[in-house]
Amino acid sequence: MIGDSVIAEDVDKSVTKREQNSAVMVTLHPLVIMNISEHATRVKAQNNDSKCCEVYGAILGKQSGRHVEMKNSFEVKWSDEGKGYAVIDTVFLSLRERQYQEIFKELDFVGWYTVGGAAPTQADWEVHNQFAAVHESPILVKLDPNVQTRNKLPIEIYESVHAPEVSTNDAGSASWNPVSWLLASERAERIGIEHVAQMSTLSTNNVSSINTLIMNHVGAINMLQSRLELIYDYLMAIRSGELARDEEIIQKIVQLLRRIPMMNSDKFWEQYTKQSLEVRMTSLVTALTKTCGTLSDLITKMNVMSMEKQNWWIPSGRRGRTFLGV
Repeated sequence: MIGDSVIAEDVDKSVTKREQNSAVMVTLHPLVIMNISEHATRVKAQNNDSKCCEVYGAILGKQSGRHVEMKNSFEVKWSDEGKGYAVIDTVFLSLRERQYQEIFKELDFVGWYTVGGAAPTQADWEVHNQFAAVHESPILVKLDPNVQTRNKLPIEIYESVHAPEVSTNDAGSASWNPVSWLLASERAERIGIEHVAQMSTLSTNNVSSINTLIMNHVGAINMLQSRLELIYDYLMAIRSGELARDEEIIQKIVQLLRRIPMMNSDKFWEQYTKQSLEVRMTSLVTALTKTCGTLSDLITKMNVMSMEKQNWWIPSGRRGRTFLGV
């Protein structure tokens, strides 16, 4: 990670943190959070680094007065030039922004994101100035992937504030105002997040949804079989005289048997025979298709052999005969 020592030293001396008195109100969509998390996780896995890696990206959304709605994001390229902070590729940033706006015409650049501790650092301020040179007053979204709490999302949002009549590039005059934000989602986002959560759970357990369904049916069938065996053993014990006959229990067994469909009815055997024929016909069609393919390959090979033989006999005045394909 670039500039670790510089960042650690400059957290408190060049960037101050005020109370949450910002007039800006941010609405954050889950897609932005998922993009940031995926970006950080992917870079961390690619670098085989147990520590949090630096990532940077732009956030797109809508702004109406002091209300900002963040709906999408994309990662940006950056380089380490030994300055102690990331140098953003502004050409790539502008190009990718135009590409997104061709598809999402209603979305504009509203801020940028990074990962790390909750408090912004001097390095964050230097990166912030690079985004501010392209777009005025960007908002910083910072995610801390090392937080273990489950009570709230590890996200903090800040806006930069400068002292009056001081250069905007002077880090000593800058302060970060925490911005209050709400999590908002549309119906399509909720469906997508629920699907991703289910797939993540299934992939963690290495069990497919079909396998889970089959196992549930197998468990129900085994339970039914054990109960039927218990009833059978009870009836056999009554027949052998080991247990006394209880009319109430016998009546319940009779009612239970009446609820179970008879497997030897004409309708059942008719449906069973029809289904068996359909399965056999499907298997037969598959076998015939495979046989036709094999036969076609055989005819093609025999024609090739015949043509080669014909070319070999032409100088002596003899001609071969080709096989006709079907």
